[in-house]
Amino acid sequence: MIDRKEAPNCKACGGEIPWRKGRSTADWKKRVFCDRKCQNNEKWKIQRFLREYDIDDNGCWITRFAKIKSGYGYGHVNLNGKVWLASRLAYYLHSGELTEGSHICHKCDNPPCINPDHLYEGNAKTNAQDKKDRNRYTTPRGIDSPTARLTEEQVFAILNDHRTYKEICEEYPVNQMTISNIKKGKRYKPTYDTWRNGLKFFCEEIIDE
Repeated sequence: MIDRKEAPNCKACGGEIPWRKGRSTADWKKRVFCDRKCQNNEKWKIQRFLREYDIDDNGCWITRFAKIKSGYGYGHVNLNGKVWLASRLAYYLHSGELTEGSHICHKCDNPPCINPDHLYEGNAKTNAQDKKDRNRYTTPRGIDSPTARLTEEQVFAILNDHRTYKEICEEYPVNQMTISNIKKGKRYKPTYDTWRNGLKFFCEEIIDE
């Protein structure tokens, strides 16, 4: 007999998680969301993001969210199917504004830091100069390149677009070959890796539901 007094509460809405026939009591009590709608609740994810960090000796707020394996340790968050860099999301939530195509740079030179006092908005040129000043300059690639024809948001949009290459390229200043290479991870690879890792993280959340 299931003891309703011990019903677990949903982390998103706060309500009791219903028990379903065929589910073991142990599995039921381990659940943290009512359903997929609560699991993907944007407001709850943002609240969780804003409180899940550790403060180091330099005053950096180190996010506990998943880090991008291929990109210096930047954190990332999936909101409604869109992958955000943790620093970019933190800057937007605290400042209330964000210029399309801009880069969020770190004064502390600590990629997983989301302390708004350590972040500032720049562009591809200022970001490249910042890397050079900190002696970790490499040849700019993807959206960091001064000759880049696409912004990070546009690359993400292309990766999530399931239309034909011909239809997609009509909306962007690139040809079908570039669209194909973006989807295969051969062009704008850092952004592709961010999208791919975010998609994997999002899928793992659904599987763990």
